[in-house]
Amino acid sequence: MTTLLGALVLALWFGAGQAAADGGSSASQTAGQAAPSGQTADGMGTAYQSGASNNAGSIRVLSPGNDGAVTQSNSTTAGALAANGNKTSQDTTQSQLGGYGSDQSQIAGQAAKNEQDANADATAVQIAPKNDAQAIRVLSPGNGGDVNQSNSATAGAAALNGNETDQTVDQSQGGAGYGSDQSQVAGQAASNDQTADADATAFQVKPSNSASSIRVLSPGNDGDVSQSNSATAIGIAANLNKTDQTTDQSQGGSGHGSDATQVAGQEASNHQNADADATAVQLKPSNTASSIRVLSPGNGGDVSQSNSTTAVAAGLNGNKTDQSIDQSQGGASAPSMLGEKTGYKDPGKGSDSTQIAGQKATNSQTADADATAVQVKPSNTASSIRVLSPGNDGDVSQSNSATAVGIAANGNWTDQSIDQSQGGSYEPSCVRCEYPGEKSGYDKSGYGSDYTQIAGQEASNHQDADAHATAVQLKPSNTNESIRVLSPGNDGDVSQSNSTTAVAAALNLNKTDQSIDQSQAGSGHGSYLQVAGQGAWSKQDADAGATALQFGASNENKPIRVGSPGGGGSVDQSNDVTALAVALNLNETCQRLMQEQTGKGSDALQVGGQGSWDDQRGGAWSRAIQGGKKKHSKR
Repeated sequence: MTTLLGALVLALWFGAGQAAADGGSSASQTAGQAAPSGQTADGMGTAYQSGASNNAGSIRVLSPGNDGAVTQSNSTTAGALAANGNKTSQDTTQSQLGGYGSDQSQIAGQAAKNEQDANADATAVQIAPKNDAQAIRVLSPGNGGDVNQSNSATAGAAALNGNETDQTVDQSQGGAGYGSDQSQVAGQAASNDQTADADATAFQVKPSNSASSIRVLSPGNDGDVSQSNSATAIGIAANLNKTDQTTDQSQGGSGHGSDATQVAGQEASNHQNADADATAVQLKPSNTASSIRVLSPGNGGDVSQSNSTTAVAAGLNGNKTDQSIDQSQGGASAPSMLGEKTGYKDPGKGSDSTQIAGQKATNSQTADADATAVQVKPSNTASSIRVLSPGNDGDVSQSNSATAVGIAANGNWTDQSIDQSQGGSYEPSCVRCEYPGEKSGYDKSGYGSDYTQIAGQEASNHQDADAHATAVQLKPSNTNESIRVLSPGNDGDVSQSNSTTAVAAALNLNKTDQSIDQSQAGSGHGSYLQVAGQGAWSKQDADAGATALQFGASNENKPIRVGSPGGGGSVDQSNDVTALAVALNLNETCQRLMQEQTGKGSDALQVGGQGSWDDQRGGAWSRAIQGGKKKHSKR
C-alpha cells in the first residue's frame, strides 16, 4: 500500500485542465496541490520578588485606644505561553463529459505537511517577604489590631499546538462511447509533527508574619495573627491534530470494448510529543505571635497559618483522522440496435471495470508529565505570658498541604471508510432487428466483461504515556506556649492538619473504525472479483509512579499555670499521606467488511481478510511514607 500511495503522489505535478470529449478525441485533467507549514513558538516568563517588608510599631504610655490592622499581601506570578495554530484546506474538483471512441483521464494529488514546535518556561521566585507588628502599652487600655500576611508565588507555563487539515478530491466522468477508456487517479497525503514542552517552577522562601504585644496595666484584647502562603506551579503541554481526507470518484457507464479504472490512495501520519514539568517549593514559612501581660486583663487573639504547595503537570496529545473513499462506476451497455451497419459483432464484449482503493493511517504519541511539590519546615508559634491578667487565650491552628499531580494522556481516533460500487452490463433490447418485436439474434450481450474491486485499509497506533508525581512535606510544626500566674482564664484550642498527596495518571485511549463496502451488479456473462483486506495494529505503554513523603510533623501545647484556674483547650493533629498511581490503556477496534455480487452465468469470487493486533503494557506504583512524627502533646 505504501508503494501505491507514494506512486500516486509523486506522479502528480502542478497544473489543471478541463476538456469535453467528442467522438474520436482524448481529454485529460491533471491537478496538484502542496501545502507545507512550519511553526515555532517560544515563550518565557520570570518573576522575582525579594525582601518585601511591612512593619508597624506602636508604643503607648497613658494613651488609651485601639491599634489598627497590619496587613501585607505579596504576589509573584510568572506566565509563559507558546502557541501555534494551523489550518489547511485543499479542494480539487475535476469533471469530464463523454464521447464515442474517446479516452478520458483525471489525475489529482494533494500533499499537506505540518510541523509545529512550542516551548514555554515560567519561573516565579519569592524570597523572605516579612510582615511585622509590635505594640507596647503602659497604662494604656485598648485593643490590638489584626496582623495578616498573604503570600503567593505562581508559575504557569503552557505550550500548545493545534492543526487541522482538510483534503477533498471530487472526480466525475460522463459515460463514454464504444471503444473508449476512462481512468481516474487520486492521491492524498497529510503528515503532522507536533512537539510541545512546558516547564513551570515556583519558589517561596522564608515568608514571615510576626506580632508581639507587651501590656502593663493596660487591659484589652489582642488581635488575630494570620498568615496564608501558597506556592503553585502549573505546566501544560498539549498537541491537537485533526485530519480529514475525502475522495469521491464517479464514472458513467462505458460502451463495449471500453475500460474504466479508478485508483485512489490516502495516507495520514501523525506524530506528537508532549512534555510537561512542574515544580513547587516552599521553604520555612513562619507565623509567630507573642503576648506579655502584667495586670492587663483581656483575651488573646487567634493565631493561624495556612500553607499550600501545589504542582500540576499535564502532557496531553489528541488526534483524530477521518479517511473516506467513494468509488462509483456505471455498467457497460450494449447499443439498442446492432446490425451489419454497426460493424460490431460482439456487443458488450471485453469491457473491463476496475476499482482500487487504499488507506493508511499511522499515529505515534508520547506524553510525559512530572510534578514535584516540596514543603519544608512550616511553623506556627503562639506564646503567652500572663501575670495577674485574667482572660482567655485564642486558638492556635495550622494547615499544611503539599500536592503534586502529574497527568500524561494520549487520545487517538481513526475512521477509515471505503465504498466501491460497480453497475453491470445488460442485454440490448434488439440485436440485428429488422422489424419491431423481432427476437434478438445475439443473446450474449456483456459476455467477457470483467469487474474488479480491490480495497485495503491499514491503521497503526503507538502510544506512550509516562507520569510521575512526588510530594514531600518535612517537619511542619504548630506550637502553643502559655504561662499564667494568678491569671484565671481558658486556653484556646491547638490544632494542626497536614496533608501530603501525590497523584500520577498515565492514560492511553485509541479507537479504530474500519469499513469496506463492495457492490457489483450485472446480468452479463463476465467475471466478478472482490478483494478486501483490513489490518489494525495498536501498541500502548502506560507507566505511572506516585510518591508521598511526610516526616516530623509536630503539634504541641505547653501550658503552665500558677494559681490560675481555667479550662485547657483541645489539642488535635491530623496527618494524611496519599499516593495514587493509575496506568490505563484502552483500545477499541471495529472492522466491518461487506461484499455483494449479483449476476447470471458469471464467475464470481470474493476474498476478504481482517486482522487486528493489540499490545498493551501498564505499570503503576505508589509509595506513601510517614515517619518521624511527634505525637501531639499537652502538658
